[in-house]
Formats: sequence, structure tokens, C-alpha cells
Amino acid sequence: MKETYFVGYDPDMKMWAAQAIEPNFSEASWVFKVTARNDHDALMKGLAQYQGLTRKLTGEEMRLASYIQNQINQKSRKPDEVLMVDIPSRLMSGAQAMAARGFFTLAHREDALISLRSAGWKAITRHVDEQASLDREYDDALTA
Repeated sequence: MKETYFVGYDPDMKMWAAQAIEPNFSEASWVFKVTARNDHDALMKGLAQYQGLTRKLTGEEMRLASYIQNQINQKSRKPDEVLMVDIPSRLMSGAQAMAARGFFTLAHREDALISLRSAGWKAITRHVDEQASLDREYDDALTA
């Protein structure tokens, strides 16, 4: 029989855990809700979702991730907020691809629903921050 599990990955401790009850993972943990037969199956499904979120973004997906982060960071937010971000039509194909990978849920065809506690938001932040770091390194190399 399949049950609902919460699978958490703590990036600070580099540790995975699966819980069949309400999760009590650290704030930094990436948490995935999965349906599985046992702990091992749950961990494998959580790992697959994590790999989908951390896989390299395409150019359009990166533009969308930057756009979403800019929209959300325009004012201070509570860490448990769920936000609706309007997606411009020029970025919709990237939005559909990112929604399929689990970054957020598409609503009303042009809005992204995203929780600031979600693994999707943590992945967006990580991708955008890594790209910004690469851009800075590139700029520094050009001016050296």
C-alpha cells in the first residue's frame, strides 16, 4: 500500500531523510512530498525530484528564474508565504517546462504559484545566484 512521505534533503549536513508523518526538517532543507510504498522508495522519488530541480536550466528557463526572483524580492516577504507571479507571454514555454520539473504550479495559464518554503523556490534562488556568480567571475576575468 502506498503512503504519503515527506522526503527532506539538508544541504548543510548533506543528509537525506524520509518521514511518513508531518515533516520536521530544518528550515534550510529541501522538502518533497511523495507517494511511496516504503522509506527507500520515498527517498528514490525525492532524489529524482531533487535532480529535476538542480538540472541545468536552459536560457529561457534562466531568464524566467531571474524574472521570478526579481518579482518576489521587490519587497520583504515572510518565509511561509505562497505567492502568485504573473508570467509574461514571452516566457511561457519556459514556465511550462519549469512547472513540469516541479519548480512551481501554473495557475490560470499565466501565473506561477510558488511557496517561499518550497524546494522549487530554493532551486530558483540557487540557479540565479550561481549564474550571477559566474557572470561576476567572467566580468572580473575580462577586466583583469
